[in-house]
Amino acid sequence: MPTSPSGSTRYPAGTVLFLPTSAMRMFWSVMLPLVRPAVATVVVFRFVPIWNDFFYPLILVRDRTRYTLPVGLTTFFGGIGATFMKFTAPPILRNLGFRRTLTINGAIVAASYAAVAMFTSETPHFVILGVLLVSGFFRSLQFTATNGLAFADVETQRM
Repeated sequence: MPTSPSGSTRYPAGTVLFLPTSAMRMFWSVMLPLVRPAVATVVVFRFVPIWNDFFYPLILVRDRTRYTLPVGLTTFFGGIGATFMKFTAPPILRNLGFRRTLTINGAIVAASYAAVAMFTSETPHFVILGVLLVSGFFRSLQFTATNGLAFADVETQRM
């Protein structure tokens, strides 16, 4: 091997050097910095609904012995809305397209969060359950459309 004037070894162009390092070190120094924005986005998008599921009862219920009912109803109605969305998402995305769906749906989801923020202990329960049902429905559409975009460029054979 030829050496440079400084004594270091010269390698021909195109030679790939493998440094002796562990897979964990490669993950922490190469992969993690690349996926950090995506991980932060997922954390924020998953944290807000989970936080709301447990924060609503603190606002709506004054008696601690009744905390389990609001948490259960919030989870149940959000889940019913999300389940119903799985059947209606394909026709909505087919007719409106991803861009229009995500734009309109983002405004609806933001409005549903604003409606939830205005709940008080005097808000009728049927209004709360209706807003939670609609909110779960449209949040599920947002996640479904976003996940659909993630797989848009994957060939059918690789799915």
